[in-house]
Amino acid sequence: MFTYPSGGIFTAAATHLDGTLVSEDSPAEPGETVELFVAGLGAVSPPVQDGSATQASNLSQTTNSITVFVDSEPAQVTYSGLAPALPGIYQLNVVIPSGTNSGDVFIDVSGPDSYTSQAYIFVGNGPPSGDVSGALDSRAKRSPVPHTARSHDLMPAPSAPRN
Repeated sequence: MFTYPSGGIFTAAATHLDGTLVSEDSPAEPGETVELFVAGLGAVSPPVQDGSATQASNLSQTTNSITVFVDSEPAQVTYSGLAPALPGIYQLNVVIPSGTNSGDVFIDVSGPDSYTSQAYIFVGNGPPSGDVSGALDSRAKRSPVPHTARSHDLMPAPSAPRN
């Protein structure tokens, strides 16, 4: 999982659906869908040539089942595949479980032959303000990748992939 800053156990390079970074000042909230950026999730369908980016109009989803845990609780993964316009980077859209503790909590990502628990995410203590949870859910249902990451969303650059 890419982290911010890079180089160790730090904050996940996670964004809200509006593209802003999840941070201590702008935490994820229980029931909210956030985007995580990772590497090494394996094959996708439809396949994409190495070094090429997938397009939002033709998403490439992982062929392996990917499981995410937030604060040791299973989280709903609404999209698992290549991030549009970012060659070699995978995107996971994940719903923060309703029972998640507030503060810094670990995010674990599990695949058929891998497991990582090296990043944490800031979580607030209530539902998204302004009761936007329904809007986030309906937005996620309209498009599996509601936000296309841009390189400046992850500045400074995400850490190198880790297994």
